[in-house]
Amino acid sequence: MLLVFSFLFCNMGKLVLNLYDIGNLNKLSQCSDLHLTFRTPFWVVALTSFNHLLIVLNSSTNLIMFAVIGTQFRATLFRMLPGGKKLSQADVK
Repeated sequence: MLLVFSFLFCNMGKLVLNLYDIGNLNKLSQCSDLHLTFRTPFWVVALTSFNHLLIVLNSSTNLIMFAVIGTQFRATLFRMLPGGKKLSQADVK
């Protein structure tokens, strides 16, 4: 549940930006037809940068969340690491 909430929260900005883009397709098309430049509002530029940061943080924390939440994942991860100890069944549960 935490992974899903984290994913949705970190990608909510992209949804807002996509809805904004859809809402302004007509204006963008009109500007293009008239050879004008469509000026992107500052909040869109700021939200785009912040959204990129959230997506990177989400991707970076996924491994940590999987290791904390998933005991089988953690056991497999430790076995795969060089010099990793094999966990006992008590550690896995």
